[in-house]
Amino acid sequence: MSKMEELLELEETIAPELLEHMAEADMQKLSVQEQQRVEQMVLQKITALQADSAAKQKSDTVLFMTEQAMQPAEQHRKKQNKLRFRLGKRRWIGAVAACALLFSLSTAAVATLSTDERLLKLLHADSQSQIAQMNEMATPLGISDTVDGYTLTLQEAINDQHHLWLLLDLTAPEGVVLDAERLYFRKSWLHFEKMGSHGYTTYTLPDENPTDNQVSFMMEINTRRTVTNNPITLEKGDLGLSNWADGEEQWTQLSKGSWKFEFVVPDNDTTISMWQWKVLEHGDKNFLLTKMEVSPLSITLKTRRLEWDIYAMLREEPVHVYLKSGEMIELSSNSSGGGGLVMDFSYTMPEPIDLAEIDHVVFCGETLNW
Repeated sequence: MSKMEELLELEETIAPELLEHMAEADMQKLSVQEQQRVEQMVLQKITALQADSAAKQKSDTVLFMTEQAMQPAEQHRKKQNKLRFRLGKRRWIGAVAACALLFSLSTAAVATLSTDERLLKLLHADSQSQIAQMNEMATPLGISDTVDGYTLTLQEAINDQHHLWLLLDLTAPEGVVLDAERLYFRKSWLHFEKMGSHGYTTYTLPDENPTDNQVSFMMEINTRRTVTNNPITLEKGDLGLSNWADGEEQWTQLSKGSWKFEFVVPDNDTTISMWQWKVLEHGDKNFLLTKMEVSPLSITLKTRRLEWDIYAMLREEPVHVYLKSGEMIELSSNSSGGGGLVMDFSYTMPEPIDLAEIDHVVFCGETLNW
């Protein structure tokens, strides 16, 4: 084992997935000069940072994300009221309770799936090739839970390695008209059995028939752990209608109940993972880029800090994707996480991209391995 790998193993409890499947050959792909530079930087920087890591880990940023939840009406009209919050990284001790219901589909079933048009529209999948890509990545679920006459159905999922999009439909009792502009769940809870930092955004979809008893939602979820074959528990609760007047909320309770779903999405994502092991510069700061993961829907960069104060700067740094056609796509980070020495940055594609059409990817002025 090289000195570099020994040093990285010191942080295995922070992000073990970064060291999985790592072979000596990966380091040997670097030139002798690059290996020496990486080892020297890590030896100098990580040793100095190690003493501060434990204290920093709790207070350091773990995951910034936006929950565009089903918010009070006045805020909801202002781009559906984004609520920012943090989720800290947790270590699990002991066993996790077994799921009561697990949904898993075969590859053959997924291959014949026709993805819901609403998901295709939200992900901007318009061409036949893009729709075919989404069909490969989609999982029909069809799980329902009814509380106080209100039925919430988890219809379908699309995912890559670290991102998950869920389509949900809420149906009220006959004769009850649901107002999409005012409707939301005050409580929302999401848990992955293989725990890692994660965040999510909930969107209320345009209501095609405002006079009926149905409203639809989409959840966009990102996690530092792998989404596939990772049992998921989703719970929504405290349903009602909110109306804001003169800065005060008027709340109409529809149900104090809780809707719960337990499911699994199969390993049908098309993510390509590429080891990098590059020391990059941002201004006068340095950081180590270890891995890039690319799917038709997103890019995730996995890095390790060599300077404590570089995280905020990298969150603002775009990724540039160059296609073989000559087109360049600039992506801004829509979620990020940093615990201890580890920093992850995630970027969502504006529309599904054929990975075969990518020529190269640039970050901080450096062309990445592709």
